[in-house]
Amino acid sequence: MKDLRYSVHYLLYYFCNKYFVPPLILPPIPPLISPPILRRPTPPIPPPTPPLIPVSIPPLIAPRPPPISPSISPSILPPIPPLPPSPSLLHLLHPPPILPPSIHPIPLILPPISPQLL
Repeated sequence: MKDLRYSVHYLLYYFCNKYFVPPLILPPIPPLISPPILRRPTPPIPPPTPPLIPVSIPPLIAPRPPPISPSISPSILPPIPPLPPSPSLLHLLHPPPILPPSIHPIPLILPPISPQLL
């Protein structure tokens, strides 16, 4: 913007000095006025916080496990039998045998077709 104003002013001055006998005196260029700088309003200063009072917190103590009674020792207890496999896992332990397509385990018996359906 500033360069354009100065170049127009210079061209007018050059043209007037060259083609007119009395040179045309142009008024000086007024200074450019910069727009005001927009500033954000400063936030208000919060009131000072009161000093923190140290509070002692008792440490958390895990409860002790109950003592093992001397009358029952782990070696006397009977062993725990293993659980039977669930029905959903039986097919993983014993998959069904793979039969060729010509041998079908269940014979397919179809009823005779009645002539009324034809």
